[in-house]
Amino acid sequence: MVFTAAASVPGHCCHFDRGPTSSKYITCMLWICIRVGAGASAQLDCLFCCRAQSLSKTFHRRLVWRDLAYWQLHHWPTMAAQPIRTLYRDVEWSSGPEAAQHLAAWKQGRTGFPLMDAGMRELWSTGWMQQSVRMVAAAFLTEYLHLPWAEGAAWFHDCLVDADLAINSMMWQSAGKSGLDQWNFTMLPTSKSQDPTGAYIKRWVPELTQLPAANIHAPWEAPAAALAAAGVVLGETYPHRIVTRELSELRAVNVRAIRAARTSAAAAGLADGRGYDLLVVPQGCTLKHDGTKTALFTKQEYRQLDGPITATGRPSGLAAASMVDEGEEAEDSEALLTDWQKKKKEKNGKVAMSGGSSSGGGAGKRGGSGGKQQQRSRATFRELQRRTVDAIS
Repeated sequence: MVFTAAASVPGHCCHFDRGPTSSKYITCMLWICIRVGAGASAQLDCLFCCRAQSLSKTFHRRLVWRDLAYWQLHHWPTMAAQPIRTLYRDVEWSSGPEAAQHLAAWKQGRTGFPLMDAGMRELWSTGWMQQSVRMVAAAFLTEYLHLPWAEGAAWFHDCLVDADLAINSMMWQSAGKSGLDQWNFTMLPTSKSQDPTGAYIKRWVPELTQLPAANIHAPWEAPAAALAAAGVVLGETYPHRIVTRELSELRAVNVRAIRAARTSAAAAGLADGRGYDLLVVPQGCTLKHDGTKTALFTKQEYRQLDGPITATGRPSGLAAASMVDEGEEAEDSEALLTDWQKKKKEKNGKVAMSGGSSSGGGAGKRGGSGGKQQQRSRATFRELQRRTVDAIS
């Protein structure tokens, strides 16, 4: 019942070209139902844990991320406001009157960047925002405005109808680069891949309804004739951009601040010889690393303190830019997961080939002790699935 009501609230449809009927949209909307405990939430939760991979890979990943977030909040109870990577407490974020004005414009959806503004207006009006646009909002606040991620976390927690302290904190920690993970991508506020036709922007930024799709993501670049025909007067009917410097220059401020906070990392024993951040893992946290230092993924541009800085955080060039500009690439780091799975497959293939006839040999077949162990693990997992499904049937 709650899900039906939520889905009928004006504006709860993404209105992205990916479509409000896509599996990712339904996944996001169903999450509200589960978060507020509607529709036998516990039973749905358990059922999807067991069958999610066959029903929806995206939803299965959401459940895994949810449990990871709860685990993090248990062991780092201050993560809603304090960096898990303690070294990042020394990052000097923007402050002062101008920073306060930028934060207010970000909250109100009046930054002058249409996609950014559409997302923030949707959040305020409906209490919800599509996943990729959340990433755009987080990247814009932290990487381009260089404002504290904790400010964004607090605002989202206040506005979201599906607000979850653990999940919200984990994702904003990643956006701020201070959590157990660091987003290895960024989302441009001018990205056209998120809303190619401009339908989403036009829904939430009606001032730009008459602008053609070619100009709607960056109206400051539109010809004067196009603006006049659409009735758009920048600075009057729609705000000027609150920042006008090149995106690469804006990101450089944020990157240099993080680099500065990390300069003494090695001397303080908080970075290894390769430049990766080290973290002391709390007791009871894991079976392997309790009470010891473990290396965390650290972006290359932070490890190389004098390396180049780009608008996207990737090497310059057409191929790199196109990789970053795709929301599908960024979705829960699924692209990175896919790469890891491919490498694992290739490794398993090599193991099988080297195993010879005693392990079944042959290209593409898994053999040896690694293959047998994996088969046993899968059998155990299937048995656990069966028992759980039987228990709730």
